[in-house]
Amino acid sequence: MRTLKHPNILKMYELYIDTKRSAYYQVMDYLPYYSLKYHIVNSYQLIRPKIGTIVKQLLEALLFLHQHHIAHRDIK
Repeated sequence: MRTLKHPNILKMYELYIDTKRSAYYQVMDYLPYYSLKYHIVNSYQLIRPKIGTIVKQLLEALLFLHQHHIAHRDIK
């Protein structure tokens, strides 16, 4: 993941694995904006062209990952 570059995917810098807790921690780019979920939950009105743009960006990012044999596993 550190070597992959795509405009719709945050860059990952490091991955730390904690074997004692069976957990891992990712160091990624900081995203200073509210999440899409925040806007949906707070009744943010998204107009159709904007929704289409968002869905297109999501699908392009997923296609890119799949072309590099990576599955996301947490798409909501």
